[in-house]
Amino acid sequence: NEFKDVFFPQGHRFLEQFSVSPFPTCVYAAGNVEVQKTVFMPYEKNCVIALYEISNRNDIDVKMRVFPLVNWRSFHAVTDRSKGSEFTQEQRDEELKMTFKASQSNLLIKTTEGKYLTTGHWIERVYLREEGRRGESCFDDCYQPGYFETCIVAEKTENFAVIAVADETEKKAAKILREMPPTSGGLHELFEKERKRQDDF
Repeated sequence: NEFKDVFFPQGHRFLEQFSVSPFPTCVYAAGNVEVQKTVFMPYEKNCVIALYEISNRNDIDVKMRVFPLVNWRSFHAVTDRSKGSEFTQEQRDEELKMTFKASQSNLLIKTTEGKYLTTGHWIERVYLREEGRRGESCFDDCYQPGYFETCIVAEKTENFAVIAVADETEKKAAKILREMPPTSGGLHELFEKERKRQDDF
């Protein structure tokens, strides 16, 4: 995250590669662990999928944790937690459900592997550089509901995915989530279909 005078945490120091085509992909290396993350959206679905490929070259197991940052606002606005932000969250094993009262909207986030653990705290005054450059409101508060955790076995390469779906009602969001493949392998096949669709433009 970028704050006014610092980046924290400094995961960018471990960034080895980055590409935007056909979809954003980052490759990080930390010690003997390599993390490849690719983000894409299925066509005509209000859904974002992050695919992870983790290579653990250590002789011990490691834990991979994904901490989602959540915000729910117009892109013309910023969130100030001191002014109140009414929402509820519910944990369901490997799934997180959040309901936002003001917009009467729902967010579902699920992992294909591992589990979800609730912590719940705010990351305050994230700096929005472009808004600051234009002289607009540029400090944003984001909510970190918890994290998804999966174990990567020693000297193995593991794949998993995190799926986020949003809609006006929980029923509609759940329907989109059910339409997504339940495994990382199935989601990778969906990714390949989206890549082919891009290539065919």
